[in-house]
Amino acid sequence: MPAGRMIFYLDKLKYSMRYALDRVAKECTDHTWSDVPCRVESNLYLTAGRLVSAGIDYSLASQLCGALHTGTAVAIKDDDAWRVRIDESHHDKAYGALELIGLGKPGGPDFSMQLFHWIRDPLNAPAVVRQIGESILLKKRLISYAYLQDLTSELARHIGQPTYLIPDAWKFRWGGRSEVSLRPAAAAAMALNRALSGDSVDHWVTTGVVLIAGFGGMRSPDARYPIIPVRLFERAMAEASSLDALVAWCEGLEWLPREGKHFNVATMEIELADSKPLIAYSKQSGQ
Repeated sequence: MPAGRMIFYLDKLKYSMRYALDRVAKECTDHTWSDVPCRVESNLYLTAGRLVSAGIDYSLASQLCGALHTGTAVAIKDDDAWRVRIDESHHDKAYGALELIGLGKPGGPDFSMQLFHWIRDPLNAPAVVRQIGESILLKKRLISYAYLQDLTSELARHIGQPTYLIPDAWKFRWGGRSEVSLRPAAAAAMALNRALSGDSVDHWVTTGVVLIAGFGGMRSPDARYPIIPVRLFERAMAEASSLDALVAWCEGLEWLPREGKHFNVATMEIELADSKPLIAYSKQSGQ
């Protein structure tokens, strides 16, 4: 299974667990302490599995209800089912495909993965990790630890750092990557001043993009300012030959997957208790 699809399903399970735990907290009336059974109880695993599976449908139904409430989807009652038509202009399936494909995901292990391995195998963790761990105290169910700057600096040496946003090969009149990174405000002001003054030597064009942490769900209403996942934008910056090439690539929308070429859309049906099933499908913008 591709990594992007695995992350997609794990993300769905995350919301399912949230709804499942909320339901357990509301319906459970026994708050006494009890030991976790040492012997495997298969019936409990089956019950938990059904609860999590139902939580995925509940999460999806909640999203559909939210879309209906905001007017970005319409429910139509047919003889055999409820059909939910999703407005493509507000819920662009190309962004969903981008998330499922997993483009722009950073390579290599991240800090959470490193921390997981250190917890599972503390003997092979760096000495500074064990030193920090030895300073942790638990008092009245509250965790505290001693913050020491030298240990923090040493710990940073064992944590993978992200790549630079600005390629090292990019050069400007005021300097390269280091100068732009250290003085972004000054560099932006210099570029703006040159553009406003009508400099005959350097012709500057001001443009922009909207960077988002996730994968979004709708295209920008103004094609000059596309909405791009920040991870994908960082990858594009590292491979672009110039700012002009980067801007043209962003505005061209060639980075968005295309239906029929990169992905296909399937109609989704959800069974509703004591009601007709719910069928969701998308509506193309402009239709």
